[in-house]
Amino acid sequence: MSQNERYLDSNGITGEARETCLAAMAKYGDNRWWEPDVDPRKLAYYQLNEPILMGDFSHFHEAIELLLGRPVFTHEFAISADALKQEAERAWVYQVGVTSDQERQERVQQSVESLQQWAQEHKKPLLIAEVQL
Repeated sequence: MSQNERYLDSNGITGEARETCLAAMAKYGDNRWWEPDVDPRKLAYYQLNEPILMGDFSHFHEAIELLLGRPVFTHEFAISADALKQEAERAWVYQVGVTSDQERQERVQQSVESLQQWAQEHKKPLLIAEVQL
């Protein structure tokens, strides 16, 4: 049994998803970015660009927030995926996420606006509550 197969076994990945993961893993050769001891920023970068989730979503979610240096809302993975990938590419290449509180606030605002636009286009109700800390 290969190291990749053992990893998938430990995560309970079976069936068709297992075969898809093994095929995806093979293309990375010695770059085993999905392993738990890898720098989370590396995991975030590669997982964001891989169509199948190779581990635990909550671990990936924490890793992408670390890479980008800001909160990442779950709707961004679905409705703002291209923008998220571009932001991650910048953070990966230059090894820096957001660079200021102002930029962090702007990214959060952009995220909320993209959700509002999506909801309007799809005629979906949206409730937004502002929380002041």
